[in-house]
Amino acid sequence: MGITVEWGNPEKSIIIITHTEPWTWGQFRATGVEILNMLDSVQHCVCLIDNLEHNTFMPPAGFVENMKWAAQTYHAHPKVRTIIDVLGGLPVDLLSSARRLYGAPDRRYLASQTLQQAFELLAKVSDSDCA
Repeated sequence: MGITVEWGNPEKSIIIITHTEPWTWGQFRATGVEILNMLDSVQHCVCLIDNLEHNTFMPPAGFVENMKWAAQTYHAHPKVRTIIDVLGGLPVDLLSSARRLYGAPDRRYLASQTLQQAFELLAKVSDSDCA
């Protein structure tokens, strides 16, 4: 179990990060490094889908520190403009608050309850403003 990362489409314009219980903050950071490598491998904008749909687990300590780290590393990458949190059973307020506090101001943060809904949201947004 843990966290996996994969391209969400053949065009490599979507990265899906899937959390499966249990996972650790060490895995979270290792995944972040993997995401940075994926972002550096393409020449266009990429949407991140953070899939917590089947996850009700958060490691007991380190939430704030690790949310700041994510906001300053792969969330801040110039090829990322949209980040969708698939929250499933997690409270929307938890991640929404963290995104408002630590997130990059020029990023579009969205939330959905299912992965399917995340793809529907993506169909409605445009990342054409990406450099």
